[in-house]
Amino acid sequence: MANETIKEVVCPRCGETQEHKIYLQIYTAKDPAVKQQILKETFFNWECPKCGYVADMTYPCLFMDIKFRYALLFMPVGNVPLPELPEQLSGYTKRIVRTPAELKEKLLIFDSGHNDVALELVKNALCTTVLSKYKVTKLKALFSREKDGEFEFALFIPDKKEPIYHVLRSEIYQESLSILDTLGFEEKEEFLQVNAKLATKLLAEYEQLE
Repeated sequence: MANETIKEVVCPRCGETQEHKIYLQIYTAKDPAVKQQILKETFFNWECPKCGYVADMTYPCLFMDIKFRYALLFMPVGNVPLPELPEQLSGYTKRIVRTPAELKEKLLIFDSGHNDVALELVKNALCTTVLSKYKVTKLKALFSREKDGEFEFALFIPDKKEPIYHVLRSEIYQESLSILDTLGFEEKEEFLQVNAKLATKLLAEYEQLE
């Protein structure tokens, strides 16, 4: 089930004008095909039916899951208008995501029943260790899956074409949950961007308590 509209798109290769369906609100639990596209990071792909040209066409969109009660507001970086938000999101976990990869990660986290803020703290610790090991200045880590009580993360390192996968024990995740409890972290009604910046802020607050 989706709230959608039609937009005209001009192919940059052949110049043909095509109609393209834009989804403004999507209930992912009711549309498994959309969820699979998100997991494959192809949801925002646009293909010209005339010449086959493929391009990324990201736009603001709200993804909602009634079963797990979360709402993901996809807002690409840049000055883009905010989509209309429904009123029935009280009690939902609300997040802002900026890229298709972040959208996929949040879906994997919440569908697994995990806390994304705690996992962001775990990623902070992981990145600190890996930055030193590979002697790089920047690094992107994304939750991949949980298996046999361990958490797998995909690490994207500059100049490496494929991600490197690291596995951490679940105890580290439990420690991160304990940190959030100590800080008294609670969900708010507004949409929150949970990322490395927030993790750094929370860990700094925790260190001040020690």
